[in-house]
Amino acid sequence: MRMNLKSKALLFSPFIIIPILLIGYVAADKLKQATEARLSTGIITLLDQISRHSFDAAFMAKENRELLLEEGDATNRPASEVEAMRRDMALDMASLKETVNSSAIGDTGYLVLIDASGEIVFFPKQVPLSSAENNLRLLGEKIDMEYDNMRTEINVDGHIVFAYWKELASGMHMVAFLPEDDVIKAGCELSKPVYRMTLAMVLFVVVSIFMFLRYLVLKPVDALNAAAEKISRGHLDVEIDTRRNDEIGQLSKYFYDVGKNLKQTREETSYLANHDSLTGLPNNTMFGDYLEKIIAIAGTKKHRVSLLFIKLSNLNQINVSYGQDGGDAVLKEMALRLNSSLRKNIDDDHDLQDKSYDMVARVAGNDFIVLLDKIDGASDAAVVSDRILKLLQKPVVVNNAEVAMHCSIGASIYPDDSLSARELVKNADIAMYRAKETGINHYQFYSDKTNTVMHEHIKIHSRLRNAIDGNQLFMNYQPRFDASSGDIAGIEALIRWQDPEEGLISPDVFIPIAEDSGLISEITKWVIHNVCTQAMAWYSSGRLTVPVSVNISGIEFKRFDLLAVVSDCLEQTELPANLLELEVSEASLLSESDQAIEIYSHLQKLGVVITVDNFGTGFSSVRYLHRLPVSTLKIDRSFVADIKSKNDDCAVVDAVIAQGHALGMSVVAVGVETEIQRTLLKSKNCDVMQGFLLSQPLSASDMTGKLDELQVADL
Repeated sequence: MRMNLKSKALLFSPFIIIPILLIGYVAADKLKQATEARLSTGIITLLDQISRHSFDAAFMAKENRELLLEEGDATNRPASEVEAMRRDMALDMASLKETVNSSAIGDTGYLVLIDASGEIVFFPKQVPLSSAENNLRLLGEKIDMEYDNMRTEINVDGHIVFAYWKELASGMHMVAFLPEDDVIKAGCELSKPVYRMTLAMVLFVVVSIFMFLRYLVLKPVDALNAAAEKISRGHLDVEIDTRRNDEIGQLSKYFYDVGKNLKQTREETSYLANHDSLTGLPNNTMFGDYLEKIIAIAGTKKHRVSLLFIKLSNLNQINVSYGQDGGDAVLKEMALRLNSSLRKNIDDDHDLQDKSYDMVARVAGNDFIVLLDKIDGASDAAVVSDRILKLLQKPVVVNNAEVAMHCSIGASIYPDDSLSARELVKNADIAMYRAKETGINHYQFYSDKTNTVMHEHIKIHSRLRNAIDGNQLFMNYQPRFDASSGDIAGIEALIRWQDPEEGLISPDVFIPIAEDSGLISEITKWVIHNVCTQAMAWYSSGRLTVPVSVNISGIEFKRFDLLAVVSDCLEQTELPANLLELEVSEASLLSESDQAIEIYSHLQKLGVVITVDNFGTGFSSVRYLHRLPVSTLKIDRSFVADIKSKNDDCAVVDAVIAQGHALGMSVVAVGVETEIQRTLLKSKNCDVMQGFLLSQPLSASDMTGKLDELQVADL
């Protein structure tokens, strides 16, 4: 059962108050009793002594002695008889006067000898007769001469006077007067030791209370105050006694909980400030601090450090296809794989001077950095880069579907590429973009050449905005032909950029930059609108009967509503939907979500043709393709380029054609540049061909002329 301070104080108070009350009561009572008893006893004793002295004096008289002898030996008689004999004896007045004068009763008290009528026979010479007479008058009827040793009080001018009397002989009484002031004065004298004892007890009680309060209140409060001061200064590891079961104990528990919670909050805040909340990896802040320390040590110890800047290229597509949860699941899996690729993980308790520790951090949405400490050279960084690429390329299961990740890695080395931590990160980032330009799942080391490329990348990005606003973009059109009849089977729209200073810039250069910068959405809208307008012009003039295709980047599904853009363009230009074809790469299509597939289905319902571009480079299965609203497969140009002679192995081409036909799809071969390629593809029942052998990309006006020529040929 918990007792609070109030209960303890109430419990302890009787042990303090009761002794004081008892001591005070006993002291007062004892003082009163002692004073009265002492004075009364003294007066009575004095009266007895006077009586006995008078009797003895009378006994010494001859006549009295003879009287006593006649009666026999007085010493053998009862006391009552002896007393009666004394009263009958004659008093020796001279001796009595001497006794009265020499006897002191208090400071101002005195004795008076009176007869049976109450008249004063004798009184001390130092006492005025009027005072004695006045006292006797006031005493009046209170004196009962029949009783010996009687006591009473009289009021003399507002002062109490105690009166005692004793019969000395027949008709003769001795009266003693004692003022109350003498009693009080005597009591004060007697009370001095009591006062000292009471004062000592009070001091004891005060000290006891102070010790009680100090033990139960002051000392714990001081401890809590010290703890609060430490907590306010940030020292949260304070020792607080929480064993007490009262208010102080409860308050101590509150302080302990506050310190504990503050410490936990500070640790959580520190963790959140230095770690990525999703993956738990160090963030940019923690990585920067750690990199500075490692470079400082590397400069002293003369060893190399490498940074690997890693970008997940298709994370945006996964976010659109599988939602934010799907993207987060992929990021967590990538973080685990990156951690597993390291030699050791960072531990703050280790000595960085003597041991080497690698670190992986997430520095942006789809960007990671790996720090390799104490490496021998670029070969070590290359080994780790290869290992990371293999780990990250393994498919990730998202919503019961396997997703292949694409990544690019850029590497920089301290001190070869820079002595600055900031520059080292920047150079690794530059190398990463260079690796991205060479293709997916590549790594690249920083060099002066990659730096030049990066500067070129930045320059192109700044000029690309002007290209959109300044009408520097234009479209070329490349027809594709039926492999059997040679008739035109479709037209592919190809975007081009004519820069006023740099000249013609390839889409392989500026499209990746547009995707990274977010300009790809504006470019795609412009392309679709431009192509629909041109196609409608051909259609309205009777030249166009086949669809015109537009390449769509998979990243665009996150940045704008493709269905709305296509619908608006078709409505504005009044182009029949079956004359518009959208091409999506196999890799992009494989990472699409059910929501994206639903968009493709809506487009197909509008009449828009959906084609899979670069087919054969991904991991498509017949079952998966069957779910997609796709009508055409385009064989990746790399497989067509591998056909050098009639004896070359065309297993991939055979498989793609067979798979497309099995699904009821038309198959298009892209990049046909030789007669051998056309002949071989035709023999394998490829449906449509496209390439420089058949026609180069043409301007809009040249494509108009080409369509006119084909119409004439048909006639």
